[in-house]
Order: sequence, then structure tokens, then C-alpha cells
Amino acid sequence: MEAVNFGPGLTGYRHGLDAIEAAYTAGLKLVRTGSEVDIQAAGADIDRAAVGQVLELLRGRRESIIGITADPQRTRQALAEAQLTLAAANEWVLDQLDLWDRLEKIYRSMFPDDTMCVRGEEGCLPEAVVTCKACGERRVWYG
Repeated sequence: MEAVNFGPGLTGYRHGLDAIEAAYTAGLKLVRTGSEVDIQAAGADIDRAAVGQVLELLRGRRESIIGITADPQRTRQALAEAQLTLAAANEWVLDQLDLWDRLEKIYRSMFPDDTMCVRGEEGCLPEAVVTCKACGERRVWYG
């Protein structure tokens, strides 16, 4: 399986989502009324101190919000396409994990005296999805 460029995915929705979620957190909600979107109180738990900032954020991100709220079919299509991309990305990641495991086992069996990390002295990345055997044996696990 070849490496795949998965593109931007849903990244273009980030600013609109951040703004809408800020509104929900402040006790507001966005409601479609025909082709427009209104901002309403979601209940009695409105963060009145945050409302002004949230409304300013919503105004500033109007185009990003419209990209999410204006056309349900477009938003549904974006989700469907992202689901396909995520499935392909997951398949690619699982394939790479399998290949990593197999290659490192062969590497360690071919060079048994090499007890260094595959990345050298710096060791495996803290955010690594998988770590090499050398780092795994040095790591202390706390439960």
C-alpha cells in the first residue's frame, strides 16, 4: 500500500466549528429559520459575561459558519467524504504498524548486538504511535 495524501479533510470547518461550539458553551444555540440562522438562548444557563465576545466571534466567522449551516446536503457530503478518508487513513496506519512491527523484529534478529533506539540517542518520540523495542525495554510503566 502506497502512502496516500489525505488532503485537508474537514480542516476547513475548524473556525466555524470553534465559533458554534463557543456559542453552545455560552448557553446559546444556532437555529435554522428558513435559509437564515438565528442565535437564541439554549436555556436559562447563559454565560452573560461571554455572550458579547461570542457574538463578536460569530460575526467574525460568519462565512465559516454559513459553510456549515447553509446547506445540509453539502455538510452531509463533507462528513461522508471524511468518513471514506478516515477509513482509508486507518487502513494505511494499520498497514504501517504491521510493517513496522515486522521490520523491527527482522532488524533486531539480524543485528542482535544493536540495542540502541532506531532514532539514536534521542530515543523514540514522546508522541510516537509506536516505539522501538530498545526504548520499550528501557521504559518503566506505572499503573
